[in-house]
Formats: sequence, structure tokens, C-alpha cells
Amino acid sequence: MRFTNAILLFFLFNIGVIGSLTGQYTVRGVVIDANTGALLPSVNVFLQGNQSRGVLTNEKGEYKIVLSAEELKDQLVFSLLSYQTHKEPLWRLDTANLYFNLQMETSFISLNEVVVISDLGLKQLVKKCLDNVPNIYGQEDYLLKAYSRVYDIDSDTFSRQIEARLNIRDTNWPRPRPKKGEFFKTRPKIKIEQFRMPSYKGSSLRDRWEVLNGQYVLNSGYDGWVNKLRSPGGFRSALRGKQLLEAMTFRNRGEYLDGKDTLVKVHYRLSDEEVEAANIAPESVEHWYSGELLVNKTDLAFVRITEGKLREDNTEEFYRDALYQKVDGRYYVKRLKEIMSFDYNYNTATYYTNRLLHVTEVITNTKAIKAAFKGKSLDYTLDLKDVRVRYDVDYWADNSMLQDIPAPDMMQAALEQMQELRSQKKNNK
Repeated sequence: MRFTNAILLFFLFNIGVIGSLTGQYTVRGVVIDANTGALLPSVNVFLQGNQSRGVLTNEKGEYKIVLSAEELKDQLVFSLLSYQTHKEPLWRLDTANLYFNLQMETSFISLNEVVVISDLGLKQLVKKCLDNVPNIYGQEDYLLKAYSRVYDIDSDTFSRQIEARLNIRDTNWPRPRPKKGEFFKTRPKIKIEQFRMPSYKGSSLRDRWEVLNGQYVLNSGYDGWVNKLRSPGGFRSALRGKQLLEAMTFRNRGEYLDGKDTLVKVHYRLSDEEVEAANIAPESVEHWYSGELLVNKTDLAFVRITEGKLREDNTEEFYRDALYQKVDGRYYVKRLKEIMSFDYNYNTATYYTNRLLHVTEVITNTKAIKAAFKGKSLDYTLDLKDVRVRYDVDYWADNSMLQDIPAPDMMQAALEQMQELRSQKKNNK
């Protein structure tokens, strides 16, 4: 035991020694929900004095940020919608053991402290927000600088991770329905500024289903599918338009103040009468006809739209999450996320995909848009293997946010889970 402790002390001491010699220090930790203990992915972790220096927590709530000795004099800020922002002075941390774990407190007011809105009242609120979409979301020419990450896994021993830096140029909310033969013309213009996709081996579903290899996967549903406000006609699936609004039931799950705004969390689900009348399977209701809305009651805007139900381990068969941010009085995409899995090959293999689009900057100035809109054009008709972008080693090495968002260990864990599931299915036959 003494020998083990000596090794541990030597290791911790040398972290500080190595850090002091190189001038680089790595701060790391895990962020969880203070009430439930659930791991919190996609938490913004950045420096108070330089907010461009930051990372996101991965699917396991982990973060890692490399800082200089000078930056250790700053504060580390932890920010996530509907949670109380936390600021941690870095000078309090021991440079020989730079770990900081955080339990984030929710900002929501208990339901017994708010006036609970009835189902009818919530329906009217959602309808007003639907009507207000063209007025409150960005309509002028704008550009989103975004990081895109896709990883695919299946139990045919295949795994692939793709990362890209995208410049998305768009306008016009909501997107009009395309005319016949003009499907691609109505889509946003996207350029790929940085791209990397390691080679892979092994037989897989991808070899037989080419659509999974299309460049379109990089936009992670920005022009529809996940970003429901972009879908022609309004919301897709459970909220694809006002025609289904009356068939939904709504429940108030709480509200909180965010500056001058009042945000209301609303659970929605297709009514039992509609489920019975249409003979919809229970799992289909969970996947396609239920979820949560976060509504800004002050602006009459959707701040967040989810579809499906995310498990505590952040996996689900079908789950979509669209988060929006307010910039200069209008709303733009902040983050899009999709998780999907299904069985194939007569239920002997499982396909799993996790897609993330994280917007790092919104640009609305015309001159700035033209200057920032660079890279190779994303072609919806071509495969990922046809992307021709020079690999910039310095870009990927220096950008800690992009480097630390991926969670390769999560890929391996999911793959092992699927292989175990496959073995169980074989044994049950």
C-alpha cells in the first residue's frame, strides 16, 4: 500500500513539474446534476477573461482544458441552459492535482411555487410560438460557424468518427417547400473548412446502405429532421404543424427566470385517444410523438425542442435535441444532437449513430459573412470520401474545444454493449 501511495504521489507531483516546465496545465473533471446525479453532456466550460478559450463536456460529463500558467489566474465558467452558472477561481486549485468536479444546481422553480398552466393554456402558448416563428428567428442573411461530429458504431465490429468545421450560410425562416426538381437549391449553402475522417476496416451496414456515407450527415439535420423549425411546413413528427396540435396533450414541468425572460418547460405527448384510434405502438409514441419543449414565454419563442426520451446513460433508440440561442434579439441554432440505433441483419447486428452540430459563432454583418464563408462546398449528392479539404494539423492540435468534444471511449463502450446484446440474442434462440 505504501509503495502504491508513493507511486501516486510521485505521479501527481510530476504532473505539476511537467506542467511548470512546459508552461501548460491540464484541468479536468466531471459535471453532474446536483439533484439526480445524472452526467451532464454539452456543458460550456470556458475562461471568464477569454470566452473563446473553452471546451464542452462529453457524453460522460467529462471535460479537459489545457491552460497556460497565466490563464490559471482566471476563473473557469460552467454554463448550461436551465442550470445555475458556476464560476470557479482557478488559483484555488493545486497545480499538482488539477481536478475539479462540479454538481450543477438547476434554475427551475418548484411546481408548487408557480402557477401551473393548464393543458389548454399550454396549447395556446405553443400555438402562439408556432405563429411567431417567422418573426423571432433569424431571417436576414447570416452565417453560423459550427463544429460537426458524427460517430457510427455497429456490432459488425465497425466504428467511425468524422469531424468537420463548417460555415453555414442561410436566411429565410421557415424554409419554403422546394419545387419539383429543386430539392437541393432550397438547402443552406455550407462550406467545409476543416475535415478529418480516419480510415476504417471491417464489414458493415455502411457497405450496403450508401446513404449513410453521404456528405449531408455533416449538417446533423440543420435543414430539417433534427432542426424542426427548418422542416417544410413547420414541426416534423409530433409537432410538424398546427394540424396535430389539437391531438397533443401538454404538461407543465416547471419554469425559471433567465434575466428578463421567463422560460417554461413543457412535456408533450400524443393523446391516448389518438394513439388508440391510430393503433400506434407504445414505442413509436415515445420515439416520434413525445418529448419536451422549452418555451420563452416573454418572446413567444422555442428555446429547445426534444423528441424521444434520453436514458440516464445518454443513449436511446431515437432521440433528437435542438437548442436555440438569442443573438441581437433573434434566435439561431446553438446545438443540434441526434442519437439513433436500430437492428438489422435479421436482428443479429445493431447500428448506432451519434451526431452533433455545435455553433460557436453567429455572424450577421454582410462584410464579415463574406470574409468568413470559406472552404470547400458541401455537396449533398456526393459521399464523405469525396471531401477534398487539406488536413491542417495545427488547427486540430490547437483548438481544444474541437479536440475535446469527441468521446472515443464512449464509442468503445457502446460497441461492447452491442456485442454483448448480440451474444444474448444468439443465446436466447
